[in-house]
Amino acid sequence: MVAVIPWIAILVIPFGMIFFVVQWYFLRTSRDVKCLESAAQSPVFSHLASSLQGLGTIRAYKAEHKFQKLFDSHQDLHSEACFLLLTMSQQLAVYLDVICAIFITIVAFAALILADTLNPGEVGLVLSLIITLTGMFQWCIRQSTEVENM
Repeated sequence: MVAVIPWIAILVIPFGMIFFVVQWYFLRTSRDVKCLESAAQSPVFSHLASSLQGLGTIRAYKAEHKFQKLFDSHQDLHSEACFLLLTMSQQLAVYLDVICAIFITIVAFAALILADTLNPGEVGLVLSLIITLTGMFQWCIRQSTEVENM
């Protein structure tokens, strides 16, 4: 790729930096949301465990409805935090897709500008390699953020 069109190496560096800035920003936010999700998960499990242990007492006092409402409120809070984490992950994917699309568009237009100096095979090779490179960048960023979250 660089041997065919050497100035692409100049473009790869800023776009790589943009990828890592997006990752850094996402990780800062994602850590806090994951902490919130974990904190919201604890009351669900503790309420479930205490309800199962005191099931006889709950039924004796006919308080099933009250405990079910309390469990539902804990579950709703946890579901909100979990949904927020999933939504943030999808938003990261959208941002990375937009960055990749911009990068591929810039390379394609640059190939159009240099059309008289390049043959079609070189342009096809460069575009194919750029798509592969951006896909690998995306995969690395998404996997590293997923590892950090887990």
